[in-house]
Amino acid sequence: MNCNDFFIWLQNPSKNKQVQNPGILAHIQECDVCRQLYDMDTCLEACIQQAFTLQKMPPGLAKKINQHIDAAFFSKTNPFPRTTAVDKPAAPIPVNGQSRNRPAKK
Repeated sequence: MNCNDFFIWLQNPSKNKQVQNPGILAHIQECDVCRQLYDMDTCLEACIQQAFTLQKMPPGLAKKINQHIDAAFFSKTNPFPRTTAVDKPAAPIPVNGQSRNRPAKK
């Protein structure tokens, strides 16, 4: 086995992550670059699998989150107040000495 064959094997989505192929095993024991690539690929696959695994939420957390959302939604105060700079409408930008809100004089 050479590095190209290993790279093709590594790209195969149906490959078994536990190296059972003697050619693959021998190659990653001999080739530092392919062994590092295999280790990174294995770690990345594990991270992706963990990221998409459902985690159990601590008891009462969902209820607490919903209560805070409801309190913010139904309260008279906005939990995300805007600054006065955002509340004011923007002034028209003059283009060639003319305001874009008014037609140019003929």
